[in-house]
Amino acid sequence: WLAGRVLAARATAIVPIVLVAIVASAIVAPEHLAVVAAVGLFATGTASSADWLGRALQRTGGVGLAAGVGGIVALCVAGIVLAAHGSYIAALVGFALAEYVTSLLCWRAVRDVGRPLPGLSGVRALLRRSWPVGISSLVVYCYYANLDTIILSVSHSAAQAGIYSGAYRVFLLFNTVALFGAYANFPTLSRASVDPSDATAGRVLHRSLVYLFAYAGLVIGGAQICGGQLLGVLFGHGFQSAGPTLILLCLGVGWYVIGYPLGYSLIARGHNRSFMAGAAVAGIASVGLDLLLIPPYGMVGAGAANAVAFAAASVVWTAAYGSRDRTLLLVLGGVGLSSMVAILGLVV
Repeated sequence: WLAGRVLAARATAIVPIVLVAIVASAIVAPEHLAVVAAVGLFATGTASSADWLGRALQRTGGVGLAAGVGGIVALCVAGIVLAAHGSYIAALVGFALAEYVTSLLCWRAVRDVGRPLPGLSGVRALLRRSWPVGISSLVVYCYYANLDTIILSVSHSAAQAGIYSGAYRVFLLFNTVALFGAYANFPTLSRASVDPSDATAGRVLHRSLVYLFAYAGLVIGGAQICGGQLLGVLFGHGFQSAGPTLILLCLGVGWYVIGYPLGYSLIARGHNRSFMAGAAVAGIASVGLDLLLIPPYGMVGAGAANAVAFAAASVVWTAAYGSRDRTLLLVLGGVGLSSMVAILGLVV
């Protein structure tokens, strides 16, 4: 029942937006109609996925397989488009195909649950409870829209924005570990919210935080030691100049991989507005600091703005989490110390 209602809510949200965008484009900018239609195809493929249901039911193997196959399809499409000198429209349609493949395999992973029965009864109650998470997700995914890259391009140059974009790609890759940590812990934390006497969730979360802290230390240290060289190997010699920016972005990763799982624990306990508060603080800090720091400092200003925004969100989520035991305090102290050492090394 719940799967059907969520699917109906997603369709109700995305389909009218896509249709309005297509009609508006046909009237106002018909030359861009193909782009809008391809993006709409991509968006509906993403919205129709059952990855959320697979994670909730701990079918992470099936969800991982779906994501992996979808990624392979996207990679093959990119290779074909490149070899055939195809247009970006063809690339968008190919990526939409990859999303539909992922969606189909996610539904296959949860096929034993039964066929979802879409309907609108109960959707209002669902939306009333989940709107803070929805707004939070909108704010969080605005980071992936690269607003800082646009500001950098306008205030400095397209070339500098392109170099920064290379460092930002690596930053997003490192940041996915925070998402994996939050998704993996969410079912355990949700069960514990029903039974407060269950000590398993606390142990699982603490163990995850220790592992994530070790990962954060490796990311920050690696960026400090060979960040510029890594960018040069991945994207070309000209991208090495973004090495200092990558260090600042990785400081944000260090804070985010700790804070995001704690933020998801708030959702598991039904404290959706506390999660939204962290996302809102990060969003406001990100946009404000982008406008303040990028014009005078360029790429370094963009990296600093991101680091502060992600750290701010983590601090809010950690404060809202409530329990500050020895493990959590040690991890937070370690991330803070790593950040100070990295900033000192960057200055030197």
